[in-house]
Amino acid sequence: MLHLLANIFLVFHFFMPLPGGAVAAVPQSVNGEMRTLSFIGTHADDAPVVTIAADDMYPCDGTAVNFTASVENGGVNVYQWLVNGRAVGGSSPTFSLQNANPKIAAEDEVQCVVTNLQNGLVGSSNKIMGIHTREYHIPTIELYFITNTSSTGTKAFCAGTEVTIGTALHLNYQDATLNYTLQWHVNGVDVPNRNNAFVTRDLKNGDEITCTFHITAKCVGVATAESNTLKVEILPNEAPSVTITPESDVCIGPPITFTASLTGTPGVVNYQWRVNGNPAGSNSAQFSSTNLKNGDVLSCGITNTNGCGISTAVSNEVTIDGAPSESNSVSITSSKPDNIIEENELITFTAHPQYAQNLSYQWTVNGNSAGTNSATFSSATLTLGDKVACTVTTADKCVLPRMAESNVITVVMLVPVVIPNTFTPNADGVNDTWKINALLAYPDCVINIYNRYGSMVYDAKSYTGGWDGTYKGTALPAGTYYYIIKPTKKGPKYSGNVTIIR
Repeated sequence: MLHLLANIFLVFHFFMPLPGGAVAAVPQSVNGEMRTLSFIGTHADDAPVVTIAADDMYPCDGTAVNFTASVENGGVNVYQWLVNGRAVGGSSPTFSLQNANPKIAAEDEVQCVVTNLQNGLVGSSNKIMGIHTREYHIPTIELYFITNTSSTGTKAFCAGTEVTIGTALHLNYQDATLNYTLQWHVNGVDVPNRNNAFVTRDLKNGDEITCTFHITAKCVGVATAESNTLKVEILPNEAPSVTITPESDVCIGPPITFTASLTGTPGVVNYQWRVNGNPAGSNSAQFSSTNLKNGDVLSCGITNTNGCGISTAVSNEVTIDGAPSESNSVSITSSKPDNIIEENELITFTAHPQYAQNLSYQWTVNGNSAGTNSATFSSATLTLGDKVACTVTTADKCVLPRMAESNVITVVMLVPVVIPNTFTPNADGVNDTWKINALLAYPDCVINIYNRYGSMVYDAKSYTGGWDGTYKGTALPAGTYYYIIKPTKKGPKYSGNVTIIR
C-alpha cells in the first residue's frame, strides 16, 4: 500500500503547469524506467490557430525582415518556418529572413506551421508575400517650361509675361517616410520658392533658372540632384531703336547710300524711308538715291512686329551736306614713238590723271611694283614685250573712283623675226603658246595658220601674245600646221610650218 502511494506521489510530483489549465509531463525516471507522463489541458481537442506578421514590408537593401508567430489554442508548441515551401529556421515563434545574396523578392512566400505536442494537432499560419526590397536610385530632376511650350532649353517671352516652370521628379521610392525639398535658383542665386513649380514675372533677358532637389528617405539618408538649366529670352514690348548713317562720303551726283541699323531685339521689321517728310525708297534696311540735294532731310521709320505686339520707332534725321563729285582716271604715254626702243635705251613714261590733287602713284612692270611715287617712270632695262602700267589713288572725298588704273603700254624692240617651229600647249606653264614677240613692233601684222587640208584655223590682225593651239575655243590635235605672216602690208612675208606636240 505504501508502495502504491509512493508511486502516485512520484507521478504528481513531476506534473508541470501550463497556460490555460493544462499540465504537461516530461520524461522522467520512475522505478528506474524512463516514462512520458500524460497531458491534461482545457484545449486538448483544438488545433493551434497561427498568425504571423512581418516587421517591415519594404526593407532596405541588406536589411533582414523579422517575422513573429502568434498562437491560439496552443499547448507545448513546435514551430516550423517555411520559405517558398522549404523548411528554414529553428523551432521558435520568431524568424529572421536575411535580405542579401539573394535578396528578398516580392514573390517570396513565408509561412509558419505549429504542432501542439499536447494533442498532436497542427495549425498553419497565413502566408506573407509581396515584400519589396528598396534599392538606392539616384534621384533626378528635369525643368521644363509650362508657359507657351513644354520644351526645355532657351525660350522667348514678352516682357512682363508670367513664366511658369515645372519639374519632373524621378524618385524611384515607395516609402511613406520619404521627404523632399526643392531650392530654386536664378543665375545661381537662391530664390524664396520651394514649390514644385516656379512662377514669376520678374525674369530678365538672359536669366538662367536651375533647381536643387533634396531627398530624405529611409534607405538613402539624404541625396541631392541638380536640374538642367533653362534660359529665357525676354522680348521688349517697345520697338528697337533705329539709326541711319551713310555708307561713304556724301557726294552730290553719284548714288548716296544710307543704312538703317537696329538696336534691341527686332521681330519682323518694315522700313519706310522719307525725304523731306515724303515717302521714298523701298521696304529695305538700305536706301540709295542719285537725286538727293544739299539741304534735303532723310529719315527712316520702322514698324516692328513680334509675339508681343506691334511697335514703331523713327530714326535720327540726316541733312544732306555733300560736295560735288569729281571723276578720277589716268592714262600713260611713253617718250618713244610707237613705244619702240633699242636694247638698253632709256624710255620715260608719264601719267596723265584726270584729278590732279593729293594723288599717289604706283608704277608696275609686268604686274610688279616699279619706280617711285611720281607722275613719271624711267628705265633703261626694259626689253621686248614688257608691259608698263600705273595706278593713281586719292584720299580726297567725293573723288570717284578713288583708285584708277591706267592703260597698259607694251615695250617694242626692232629685232629679227624668229619663228619657233614647235610648242607644247599642255598647260604646264612652259612653251604653252606659239610666241613671236618680234611682231610687237608691227602693229599691222597679219597672221594666218592652216591645217594640212588647207582650212584656216587661226587668223589674227596684230600680234596680241601668241597662239594657244585652239580653234574657236577647242584644242586642235597634235600635228603639223602651216603659217603665213605679213609684218607689213607692203613688206616681205614669212611662211613655214609649226608642230603642235601634246
